[in-house]
Amino acid sequence: MRTMIGALLGAAILAAVSGVASAEPDGDDYTFTLYNASSQTVLTFQTARTNGGWSNDWIPTRVVEEGDQVDMRFHDSEDDCDYDTKVTMADGTEYYETIDYCEIEDVYVTDEGFYAE
Repeated sequence: MRTMIGALLGAAILAAVSGVASAEPDGDDYTFTLYNASSQTVLTFQTARTNGGWSNDWIPTRVVEEGDQVDMRFHDSEDDCDYDTKVTMADGTEYYETIDYCEIEDVYVTDEGFYAE
């Protein structure tokens, strides 16, 4: 009887621990495509942090050449979707916009700036 109770208790603990380990983080994932419709290369894509700085580059291992596109993912961990965003171009030009990442499908970079749809 003790062995059976111990086995059931062990199984319950294992189920609880594995449930915690496999739980999704608070928030949602949103995907969008970044299109470079400008005449130069996009070097960085960053969002503002609450401390006033900028995030790490969202595309750190590549650049987005003229006419190229890249699929990206936004993870909403704070139930906030609107973020100030900065794009840096090859000539050093920086463009700034506020984007609602929960409501977009695409971001287009042009020679005049960028916008989301």
